[in-house]
Amino acid sequence: MLDDDDVELTALTWPAGGLIISILGIVLIVWMVIQVSRNKDECAAKRCEHGTPILANHECLCAEKAR
Repeated sequence: MLDDDDVELTALTWPAGGLIISILGIVLIVWMVIQVSRNKDECAAKRCEHGTPILANHECLCAEKAR
């Protein structure tokens, strides 16, 4: 699953170049943002026995607040 770190890494490491490279980069980043949003929604819809579902490290994990 894609998460926020993937979008940031792609945005920061995309090579600078001409118009076509820039357009491809923008299209790729927009597509990734849409995928991350879908992944977060899918993860949020899942149920956890303890804690709440969060998308982290490319997985949907159940997490609890530290006490």
